[in-house]
Amino acid sequence: MPISAQPSSYAADADLKRTMATAESIVFVIDDDPSFRRSTEMLIGSAGLSVQTFGSAEEFLRSRRPDAPACLLLDVRLPHLSGLDLQGN
Repeated sequence: MPISAQPSSYAADADLKRTMATAESIVFVIDDDPSFRRSTEMLIGSAGLSVQTFGSAEEFLRSRRPDAPACLLLDVRLPHLSGLDLQGN
């Protein structure tokens, strides 16, 4: 399919990706499984987004985080402070 004949949703998706990249957005991944954190970081990074990973909710709360648009990918069954408890903070 020629580029000009693509539905407008493709253009909107591309615009959204460019906007997110220029706004220096970040995805925070909080999970106690190191292999999940690594693979998720690689996957999200391959889409051109910045990623910061944490092994616990406490580690996330102690960290200095940039003042930027962000998304939180959170394991709800974390030891100690659970993901659900973190959302309550």
